[in-house]
Amino acid sequence: MRDQLKGQPWGPVLIALVIGDQSAISPADWQLFWATGVGHLISISGLHITMLAGLVAKVTGLLSPSLRIRWLTGWLGASIYALIAGFSLPTQRTLAMITVVTLAHFQSRLLPPSTLLLLSAALTLTGDPFASLSPSFWLSFGAVSWMVYAGAHQTGRLPFWKQEIHSQWAATWAMAPLLIWLFGQVSWISPMANALAIPLVSLGVVPLSLLGLIPGLGFCLEMAHALMTGTAWGLAWMVHQSGPPLDLPTPGLTVLIVATLGVGFLLAPRGLPGRWAGCLGLLGLVASPLPRPDMGGLWLDLLDVGQGLAVVLRTARHTLVVDTGPRIGSEQDAGERVVIPALRSFGVRHLDGLLLSHGDLDHSGGLHSLINAYPLPWILSSLPPSNPLLRGIPHRLTCVAGMRWNWDGVDFEILYPDPEDLSDPTLRSNDRACVLRLTVGALHVLLPADIEARSEQALLERSPEKLHADVLVVPHHGSKTSSTPDFLQAVTPRWSLFSVGDHNRFKHPNPQVWMRYGETERLRTDQCGDIELHLTDHRVQVDVERAAFPHYWESRCPPLKDLTEAPIMRK
Repeated sequence: MRDQLKGQPWGPVLIALVIGDQSAISPADWQLFWATGVGHLISISGLHITMLAGLVAKVTGLLSPSLRIRWLTGWLGASIYALIAGFSLPTQRTLAMITVVTLAHFQSRLLPPSTLLLLSAALTLTGDPFASLSPSFWLSFGAVSWMVYAGAHQTGRLPFWKQEIHSQWAATWAMAPLLIWLFGQVSWISPMANALAIPLVSLGVVPLSLLGLIPGLGFCLEMAHALMTGTAWGLAWMVHQSGPPLDLPTPGLTVLIVATLGVGFLLAPRGLPGRWAGCLGLLGLVASPLPRPDMGGLWLDLLDVGQGLAVVLRTARHTLVVDTGPRIGSEQDAGERVVIPALRSFGVRHLDGLLLSHGDLDHSGGLHSLINAYPLPWILSSLPPSNPLLRGIPHRLTCVAGMRWNWDGVDFEILYPDPEDLSDPTLRSNDRACVLRLTVGALHVLLPADIEARSEQALLERSPEKLHADVLVVPHHGSKTSSTPDFLQAVTPRWSLFSVGDHNRFKHPNPQVWMRYGETERLRTDQCGDIELHLTDHRVQVDVERAAFPHYWESRCPPLKDLTEAPIMRK
């Protein structure tokens, strides 16, 4: 199959549909599928396994009239196929259902769909108790539950193809609230895209691809590829006509429950009075007020990007991202996996700028993913405008000490580097990094990026009066080359935030440096997850992700201290 599809643009998609190997699908193709809301189709699903089990049972029926033998061989075929597909959650769900139905048939019992679904979920969790922690589990069983609910109200027997389209259409609409809650995004064109892709992929591409595995029927693979090409062209046309997906803030649990009840009304039997009132339940998903700071306030989110740095700064009407986190492997980065989902969960629909402190990949690895999702009006960095990292960004500014601006009553000021620092060939990239200071009423925040001892000394000589900060994002992740005693004495922070990866290879923070911050409130992303600070004129409210959503397998975030008095730093 791989040889026959080699060089075909949509060959990797057919391979993914047949054997579950998605490794060769390009990021651009994935972006098309998720932008149109059809990404759920590009994997081995229950339909694939059910088709194969039915085909094996049919062939067995030609050799043996025994129904039990047909069920058993169908189950064996489904099990082997699920094993080849890597036992993903959708395949586990379907195999569990086939197992339950097969056992019930052997006992001459007929199970209702709801009982079948519950037993299948129990069987899946018995084999993998941690499956309940995966969004895929809830999306998979949730979609099937809505299909069962919608199908229970159908009167009369529909043809198979109509049942399939009806159930997939119902699942597409019904899962929208959960998708918004999990991912903060919904595609405008998802209903239309699914209306096109579901019948073509499920009833055309998949059966033809499976038939193409049979010796002598290789031409079916060519037909499947041609049909997939046409489907992809239609999806691309929809994206071009409709624009980007709609980013929505993460709804609260109450909004999610009300929206789910609204979906239940919409999918209820047609004779139910006021069925369309269910639309009112969905309004909360798009009409919920976006939380923002008050005028003069600042919300700082230090994101858990592993060994790197990414900070989101929000004022009443503006949003600035400082650094974009590291690259993760060859095709993923923290911008795609952490920063963009965080911005969507905050309800941020556009950025007012980006501060890229320097070019090291643990700070700039997510840059291009962020640019693709959020067009930037400008980028401020210590890199020369000709640097390849900045390619494609129209307004490229160089950060220089003395630059200042005010957003909604919050002062932003660049403290470092000076122009001569940028041209000094003896300085490392870290020692040319932008240093940002924010002033919120009587409070100050300092973001010194990865500066080391040489830059810290330069700041002490040039602007010591501006170094005091109530909140410090610890320089260079707590490396032993930074956080000199003199620098800490000048800053005297009350809150010290460490952005470090769990068990990182650099062993950050350095134990001695960690102890230097002992009199402050020390918070680490590897222990606490995302760290959010709400700053007003004289008050700082601190929230950490793992205090709200603790997991027993993750590092424990220590309890917060009561900092009523600013501590005195000692050398």
